[in-house]
Amino acid sequence: MGARSKDELDRILQNVLIFARQYSAESPLRASSALEEALTNAIHSTKCVDPTARLSLDDLYLGELLKLVDSIFVNVENSALLRSKLNLFIFNLAFYNYSIRSFIAIDVGMCNSAFLCLKLSVQEELGPQNLIDILRLLQVLTYEKRLPLGTWTNDCITFLLNEICKPEEPEWMSNCCAILCNLVSRSKTVCTRIKKSGLFKQFQKQMLELLAHDSRTSR
Repeated sequence: MGARSKDELDRILQNVLIFARQYSAESPLRASSALEEALTNAIHSTKCVDPTARLSLDDLYLGELLKLVDSIFVNVENSALLRSKLNLFIFNLAFYNYSIRSFIAIDVGMCNSAFLCLKLSVQEELGPQNLIDILRLLQVLTYEKRLPLGTWTNDCITFLLNEICKPEEPEWMSNCCAILCNLVSRSKTVCTRIKKSGLFKQFQKQMLELLAHDSRTSR
Protein backbone atom coordinates (compact mmCIF):
# COMPACT_ATOMS: atom_id res chain seq x y z
CA MET A 1 0.00 0.00 0.00
CA GLY A 2 2.78 2.42 0.96
CA ALA A 3 4.78 1.67 -2.18
CA ARG A 4 1.73 2.27 -4.38
CA SER A 5 1.13 5.56 -2.59
CA LYS A 6 4.70 6.65 -3.26
CA ASP A 7 4.40 5.59 -6.89
CA GLU A 8 1.20 7.57 -7.23
CA LEU A 9 2.85 10.67 -5.80
CA ASP A 10 5.73 10.25 -8.25
CA ARG A 11 3.23 10.21 -11.11
CA ILE A 12 1.51 13.33 -9.79
CA LEU A 13 4.80 15.22 -9.52
CA GLN A 14 5.92 14.04 -12.94
CA ASN A 15 2.67 15.48 -14.24
CA VAL A 16 3.58 18.82 -12.63
CA LEU A 17 6.95 18.61 -14.38
CA ILE A 18 5.29 18.07 -17.76
CA PHE A 19 3.08 21.15 -17.38
CA ALA A 20 5.92 23.20 -15.88
CA ARG A 21 7.98 22.47 -18.98
CA GLN A 22 5.09 23.53 -21.17
CA TYR A 23 4.57 26.68 -19.14
CA SER A 24 8.24 27.63 -19.51
CA ALA A 25 8.31 26.90 -23.24
CA GLU A 26 4.93 28.23 -24.35
CA SER A 27 2.76 31.26 -23.76
CA PRO A 28 2.00 31.44 -20.02
CA LEU A 29 -1.62 32.32 -20.77
CA ARG A 30 -2.08 29.05 -22.61
CA ALA A 31 -0.27 26.81 -20.15
CA SER A 32 -0.99 28.41 -16.77
CA SER A 33 -4.37 26.76 -16.18
CA ALA A 34 -2.97 23.27 -16.73
CA LEU A 35 -0.01 23.95 -14.43
CA GLU A 36 -2.24 25.43 -11.73
CA GLU A 37 -4.50 22.38 -11.86
CA ALA A 38 -1.52 20.02 -11.62
CA LEU A 39 -0.17 22.02 -8.67
CA THR A 40 -3.52 21.86 -6.89
CA ASN A 41 -3.38 18.08 -7.09
CA ALA A 42 0.26 18.05 -5.97
CA ILE A 43 -0.44 20.33 -2.99
CA HIS A 44 -3.21 18.02 -1.82
CA SER A 45 -1.01 14.95 -2.30
CA THR A 46 2.04 16.31 -0.45
CA LYS A 47 0.34 17.81 2.61
CA CYS A 48 1.22 14.89 4.88
CA VAL A 49 4.46 13.25 5.93
CA ASP A 50 3.73 9.96 4.14
CA PRO A 51 4.52 9.55 1.30
CA THR A 52 6.13 13.01 0.94
CA ALA A 53 8.99 12.10 3.27
CA ARG A 54 9.82 9.10 1.06
CA LEU A 55 10.41 11.16 -2.06
CA SER A 56 14.03 10.86 -3.13
CA LEU A 57 16.35 13.08 -5.13
CA ASP A 58 17.67 9.85 -6.62
CA ASP A 59 14.60 10.12 -8.84
CA LEU A 60 16.13 12.36 -11.48
CA TYR A 61 12.85 14.00 -12.44
CA LEU A 62 12.56 15.55 -8.97
CA GLY A 63 15.74 17.62 -9.20
CA GLU A 64 14.67 18.91 -12.60
CA LEU A 65 11.21 19.73 -11.27
CA LEU A 66 12.52 21.69 -8.29
CA LYS A 67 14.91 23.76 -10.41
CA LEU A 68 12.20 24.44 -12.95
CA VAL A 69 9.74 25.42 -10.23
CA ASP A 70 12.30 27.90 -8.90
CA SER A 71 12.79 29.46 -12.33
CA ILE A 72 9.02 29.90 -12.64
CA PHE A 73 8.72 31.14 -9.06
CA VAL A 74 11.01 34.13 -9.73
CA ASN A 75 9.14 35.24 -12.85
CA VAL A 76 7.46 38.50 -11.83
CA GLU A 77 4.97 38.14 -14.69
CA ASN A 78 3.35 35.11 -13.09
CA SER A 79 -0.15 35.49 -11.71
CA ALA A 80 -0.61 35.80 -7.96
CA LEU A 81 -2.59 32.54 -8.02
CA LEU A 82 0.24 30.61 -9.66
CA ARG A 83 2.81 32.04 -7.24
CA SER A 84 0.59 31.07 -4.33
CA LYS A 85 0.23 27.49 -5.55
CA LEU A 86 3.96 27.18 -6.19
CA ASN A 87 4.64 28.48 -2.69
CA LEU A 88 2.28 25.98 -1.03
CA PHE A 89 3.69 23.12 -3.09
CA ILE A 90 7.30 23.97 -2.21
CA PHE A 91 6.40 24.42 1.45
CA ASN A 92 4.89 20.93 1.67
CA LEU A 93 7.96 19.35 0.12
CA ALA A 94 10.39 21.31 2.31
CA PHE A 95 8.40 20.77 5.50
CA TYR A 96 8.02 17.01 5.21
CA ASN A 97 11.22 16.01 3.41
CA TYR A 98 14.61 16.95 4.85
CA SER A 99 16.67 16.08 1.77
CA ILE A 100 14.41 18.18 -0.46
CA ARG A 101 14.52 21.08 1.99
CA SER A 102 18.30 20.96 2.00
CA PHE A 103 18.45 20.77 -1.79
CA ILE A 104 16.14 23.71 -2.49
CA ALA A 105 17.63 25.87 0.28
CA ILE A 106 21.30 25.21 -0.51
CA ASP A 107 21.65 23.93 -4.08
CA VAL A 108 18.73 25.75 -5.69
CA GLY A 109 18.93 28.84 -3.46
CA MET A 110 15.19 29.23 -3.26
CA CYS A 111 15.24 31.72 -0.38
CA ASN A 112 15.96 34.41 -2.94
CA SER A 113 12.91 33.37 -4.97
CA ALA A 114 10.71 33.18 -1.89
CA PHE A 115 11.74 36.64 -0.74
CA LEU A 116 11.02 38.07 -4.20
CA CYS A 117 7.59 36.47 -3.95
CA LEU A 118 7.19 38.10 -0.54
CA LYS A 119 7.96 41.55 -1.93
CA LEU A 120 5.43 41.04 -4.71
CA SER A 121 2.83 39.97 -2.17
CA VAL A 122 3.36 43.22 -0.25
CA GLN A 123 3.34 45.35 -3.40
CA GLU A 124 0.19 43.73 -4.74
CA GLU A 125 -1.50 43.74 -1.31
CA LEU A 126 -2.49 40.09 -1.56
CA GLY A 127 -3.57 39.88 2.05
CA PRO A 128 -2.39 38.41 5.37
CA GLN A 129 -2.77 34.73 4.52
CA ASN A 130 -0.67 34.98 1.38
CA LEU A 131 2.02 36.81 3.32
CA ILE A 132 1.96 34.23 6.12
CA ASP A 133 2.21 31.37 3.62
CA ILE A 134 5.36 32.85 2.09
CA LEU A 135 6.88 33.60 5.49
CA ARG A 136 6.22 29.99 6.54
CA LEU A 137 8.23 28.84 3.53
CA LEU A 138 11.09 31.19 4.38
CA GLN A 139 10.94 30.00 7.98
CA VAL A 140 11.40 26.38 6.90
CA LEU A 141 14.14 27.14 4.37
CA THR A 142 16.17 29.38 6.68
CA TYR A 143 16.19 26.62 9.30
CA GLU A 144 18.68 24.78 7.09
CA LYS A 145 22.05 24.94 8.88
CA ARG A 146 24.21 25.29 5.76
CA LEU A 147 21.99 27.94 4.22
CA PRO A 148 24.00 30.30 1.98
CA LEU A 149 23.19 33.93 2.66
CA GLY A 150 22.88 36.06 -0.46
CA THR A 151 21.85 39.48 -1.70
CA TRP A 152 18.30 38.83 -0.49
CA THR A 153 19.41 38.60 3.14
CA ASN A 154 19.85 42.30 3.93
CA ASP A 155 16.49 43.22 2.42
CA CYS A 156 14.90 40.34 4.29
CA ILE A 157 16.37 41.49 7.61
CA THR A 158 15.09 45.02 6.99
CA PHE A 159 11.62 43.69 6.24
CA LEU A 160 11.58 41.50 9.34
CA LEU A 161 12.74 44.30 11.64
CA ASN A 162 10.14 46.68 10.24
CA GLU A 163 7.38 44.14 10.79
CA ILE A 164 8.50 43.23 14.30
CA CYS A 165 8.78 46.89 15.30
CA LYS A 166 5.32 47.89 14.12
CA PRO A 167 3.20 49.61 16.81
CA GLU A 168 0.44 47.05 16.29
CA GLU A 169 1.62 43.46 16.27
CA PRO A 170 0.97 41.83 12.88
CA GLU A 171 -0.50 38.34 12.55
CA TRP A 172 2.80 37.13 11.13
CA MET A 173 4.95 38.38 14.03
CA SER A 174 5.90 34.85 15.14
CA ASN A 175 7.01 33.92 11.62
CA CYS A 176 9.17 37.05 11.37
CA CYS A 177 10.80 36.34 14.74
CA ALA A 178 11.46 32.72 13.78
CA ILE A 179 13.08 33.65 10.46
CA LEU A 180 15.24 36.27 12.15
CA CYS A 181 16.33 33.74 14.78
CA ASN A 182 17.22 31.27 12.04
CA LEU A 183 19.31 33.86 10.21
CA VAL A 184 21.07 34.98 13.40
CA SER A 185 22.00 31.39 14.20
CA ARG A 186 23.51 30.97 10.73
CA SER A 187 25.84 33.97 10.65
CA LYS A 188 27.46 36.53 12.94
CA THR A 189 27.18 38.96 10.04
CA VAL A 190 23.42 38.95 10.52
CA CYS A 191 23.88 39.96 14.16
CA THR A 192 26.11 42.83 13.08
CA ARG A 193 23.57 43.89 10.47
CA ILE A 194 20.81 43.99 13.07
CA LYS A 195 22.92 45.97 15.55
CA LYS A 196 23.73 48.55 12.88
CA SER A 197 20.09 48.96 11.94
CA GLY A 198 18.34 52.18 12.84
CA LEU A 199 15.59 50.01 14.32
CA PHE A 200 17.89 48.15 16.72
CA LYS A 201 16.86 49.99 19.90
CA GLN A 202 13.20 49.70 19.03
CA PHE A 203 13.74 46.03 18.22
CA GLN A 204 15.41 45.45 21.59
CA LYS A 205 12.53 47.13 23.37
CA GLN A 206 9.97 45.09 21.45
CA MET A 207 11.72 41.81 22.23
CA LEU A 208 11.95 42.63 25.94
CA GLU A 209 8.26 43.48 26.01
CA LEU A 210 7.39 40.23 24.25
CA LEU A 211 9.50 38.17 26.64
CA ALA A 212 8.02 39.93 29.67
CA HIS A 213 4.41 39.47 28.58
CA ASP A 214 2.70 36.97 30.90
CA SER A 215 0.64 35.41 28.12
CA ARG A 216 3.73 34.57 26.06
CA THR A 217 6.14 33.15 28.59
CA SER A 218 5.94 30.51 31.26
CA ARG A 219 6.65 31.54 34.81
